[in-house]
Amino acid sequence: MANEVSKRENFTPRPVRMVEQPESPLRDFQLSVIDPAIFSETDKMLKKAGDKALTIDDGMSILQYALENPIIRYESEWLFDKSMLDDWSLNSFVMTISVSKAMYGKRFSVSAGKVKEEKKGIDDVVYYEDNLGVYHSIIQKDIVDFLIQKPKLVVSSEGLLIFYTNKMILATVDCQQYCWIYDETMDTKKNTIVDIEVHNGYCVAKVHNKYREAILQEDEKFKLEFKLDMTARNMIIHKISHM
Repeated sequence: MANEVSKRENFTPRPVRMVEQPESPLRDFQLSVIDPAIFSETDKMLKKAGDKALTIDDGMSILQYALENPIIRYESEWLFDKSMLDDWSLNSFVMTISVSKAMYGKRFSVSAGKVKEEKKGIDDVVYYEDNLGVYHSIIQKDIVDFLIQKPKLVVSSEGLLIFYTNKMILATVDCQQYCWIYDETMDTKKNTIVDIEVHNGYCVAKVHNKYREAILQEDEKFKLEFKLDMTARNMIIHKISHM
């Protein structure tokens, strides 16, 4: 995981990425071959789950599942020991982010003043927990598709959640306001992102360039600077410069 240096080092969130165990059984299920018994057992399983059922707000309806099998989860390492400090979230908006398989579920929606119920089978669910403990579906499809790839995560000194794979970088505040980080100079289509380090006021992306390595035997470094503008439609403004 990337090294992190900040003026608030003792309080800067240190994200932990937890990946499910490969032997986890629900990973083998396919939506096209759902056992019909799942639907007939849904009411019984939800009643048994009670308050422990996974309940997610997707903005237009409420989803509830009796069972959840985590694929990947992002949280602050301090979440394991809440006695260490009062604030153990990833930033001011997000406590945790999860990608899971969920089953024995229902969707509740309101239409013409009536509550409608729709039974769900086995679903891929991608959601975040806010700092009030409410679960929200991540509705931006490109973020969902990216998180399913299990990217790494660092938290900038401004509190931006910066996810990255070896080819792509995503910066987001709350999984709704976000931007993709790309520059022709960095050219991640040809080169590979090795790591992102967090410093006070900026981040450093280490990019592997085969040609540069052959000559200088080192990775290229790019400075990533961010500014938040609450008056802009997209509040995340970023600048990339070669170091």
